[in-house]
Formats: sequence, structure tokens, C-alpha cells
Amino acid sequence: MSLRRTALGLCVAVAACATAPAAADVLIAGAPGNAAWLDDVVAQLIGTGKIPGAIDTFNIRFGTPTLGELQLYDAVLVFTDAGAQNASLLGDRLADYVDSGGGVVQATFSWHNSIPISGRWQSGGYAPLTYGGQSQGVEMFLGTRHLPGHPVLANVVTFSGGTSSYHNTVNVAAGGTAIADWTNGRPLVAEMTGFNGGIIALNFYPPSSNARGDFWRTSTDGDQLMANALVYVPAPGTLSLLALGALAVRRRRRSS
Repeated sequence: MSLRRTALGLCVAVAACATAPAAADVLIAGAPGNAAWLDDVVAQLIGTGKIPGAIDTFNIRFGTPTLGELQLYDAVLVFTDAGAQNASLLGDRLADYVDSGGGVVQATFSWHNSIPISGRWQSGGYAPLTYGGQSQGVEMFLGTRHLPGHPVLANVVTFSGGTSSYHNTVNVAAGGTAIADWTNGRPLVAEMTGFNGGIIALNFYPPSSNARGDFWRTSTDGDQLMANALVYVPAPGTLSLLALGALAVRRRRRSS
């Protein structure tokens, strides 16, 4: 399985592109129940206007990105539903990626004991939340804001997980920081510090109600949570520098 470019239309929806993408900003690395749900996440992020460059996808049900592929991006959003093809290898590579300055946003269900991101990601203490089971079936909302001024909560006024409100039944891990909770008191947003790149946990399932009616409601600010987290996690200055470089390239192409 290879990287698939969706946001800028540079690669069609096939297993592999003819050439590797140029340095982009964000990779969505998910193992959704329906492959089309990756495109929904992309669409929600594009709609915020906060991601300055391309947004690519990688279905980790069928492969594992190499460290070199991850390093094409400033930030990676990773989640499971079906299991990752190689959960341990994926965890090792995400840990290596953060060590090199990349930023990771980890989302539901990747803390689930049966479909986790494991390897060094889990054993090395990178995950902001502990591992456990899951809960769903009762609509929940954004609850306590432990750090209301945190950048990941910027412009986040409301959030509903939808009628299913899928999330993992976990706690903030040792060394992690709670940013916001669900209304049932479980962590919704958390952070792990102490690594070269940033790490944010979003304890909800990224596809929206546009993909399936019981997912997080698009009338609320799940898109802002994801976009804010992805802009926040890269090592300081990385995202803005690459964005300026991409803009310069596009300007040169228009003038040629």
C-alpha cells in the first residue's frame, strides 16, 4: 500500500502513485471500516482552511508507511477501526518519526487492546492515553476544559461525538496532560510532552456524520479539533517553513 494524494488531485485513488509526493503537510494514516471514510477526514480538514499544504492518505490496514514516507510530512493523524496490518512495526516507525521531530495526533480506536498501535509507541511511553476497551451508544459532548487556552481548543465552541460517540475507555497516561474531557469525565483531548515532536490524543473517531450518521456531528467543531492538533504538533517552525516553501513553488509554476 502506498501514499495516496487526495487534497490536490495529484494522484487518483489507486494503490500506488507513479512517483512519491513532494513534501506535504499532513498524512492521514487510518484503518477505517470503510476506505472512503479516509476521504471524509480529508474533506473535513480542508474545510477548516487551517492546513496550508496537501493532505494525503495511507490505509494502514494494507501496509505500513516507512520512516522516510512519514518524514515527508509535518504531522500524521493516525487511527484504527480495523486493525493495522502490522501494529508493532507501525508503532516503532511512529516513535522514530516523533524522535526526528514529526508530530503525531493519535485518535480512537488506536488505544483499544484488540486493535492498538503497539511496538515502541506503546512500550516507550509515547501514547498520551492508556490502553483499554471502548464505549459507544450514548451521545456525549465536550465537557471540562482543563486547559481552556490550549491551542488545540482554539475556535472549539461545541463538540458532539454523535449518537454513537465512539471513544476508548482509557485514562491519561503517566507523564501525559489532560486538556479536555468528555461529559462522562473520560479524556477527550490530552498531550504527551518530552519528545522531539509533539503528540496529541483525540479520543474520538475521526470520520464525521457526513460519512455515517452516528459519527461526530459536523454541526460541531470536530474538524477544528483535528486541524488545530495537526498544526500544533510539529516541531516548532516546521509547518510554517514548509508551507512557505510550497507557496513559493506554486507561485513559480503560475509565473512560468
